[in-house]
Amino acid sequence: MIRRKHALLLLPLLTVAACAGPAGTESGPTATGDAGFVQTAFQGGMAEELAAGYATSKAMAPATKSFATRMLSDFDNMNAGLRAAATKAGITVPSSASPDQLAAINTLSQQSGAAFDKGYIAAEITRQKALLQAYQTEAASGANPALKTYAAQGVPVLESNLTAAESLSGS
Repeated sequence: MIRRKHALLLLPLLTVAACAGPAGTESGPTATGDAGFVQTAFQGGMAEELAAGYATSKAMAPATKSFATRMLSDFDNMNAGLRAAATKAGITVPSSASPDQLAAINTLSQQSGAAFDKGYIAAEITRQKALLQAYQTEAASGANPALKTYAAQGVPVLESNLTAAESLSGS
């Protein structure tokens, strides 16, 4: 599978990122405005794809694996749409997830069994909430029409993903 290849290619980055910054947090300094949205959304989408790639092979529960497959598909599509909207706006997308995101995924990738499933879903809830907030903000107050439209179209997808993740966690 192509996505697993990407995950394997990023493994050295995960190792470097785990040494580069503090683990346990996925937040960091962000730019503001449309460029900030592109950075936050694209790095978040890449983190989603990477984490989901691990989950498709490491998750124990079939429902967790199914959710991860959905995340791969959703964020592959969302990242492609964001890249197109950002290019139209003249904004360059980041080349990888943030160091904090990579470190958190590296930590998660070292877990197995039920602990992996629980950690993956908990991280998904956190990531989906953060992405949903960024998309809602851009949709409501972004300056670039292409990015505003893209963000508005992404909000229902993220809301659905968040609901699905919360149902898997029992929240």
